[in-house]
Amino acid sequence: QLPSCVMEISNSNSYLDTFEQKIIQHIRTAGIVNKSKETSIVDELLDFRRERRKVFSALIRDLNNQNEQLQKLSKDMEDREIENESKKQEIQRIKLQHEKDLMDLKKKSAEELQNL
Repeated sequence: QLPSCVMEISNSNSYLDTFEQKIIQHIRTAGIVNKSKETSIVDELLDFRRERRKVFSALIRDLNNQNEQLQKLSKDMEDREIENESKKQEIQRIKLQHEKDLMDLKKKSAEELQNL
């Protein structure tokens, strides 16, 4: 799933495409006497559109890469949390076993002292 910022950029990009197309249509239907001037303006708008699309594409690509990295980091964090929880449980088990063994040793030592 794409992050919301990528969707917003895509929507903005589509809006700008539509807006630019309206401007181009207006220029073409405005009846500018000098056709070379009209062509020049339209060419500039189209050049602007190409550059804007390059920028937006690069931005979306970078955001997608960052999103992928974030997902990997999140997965790594989840894995480490699971591993840490497992280690905590193991430590708790060892601690309880140690306490039991210590109690057994104390009991055995007390019995041996009584038998002396």
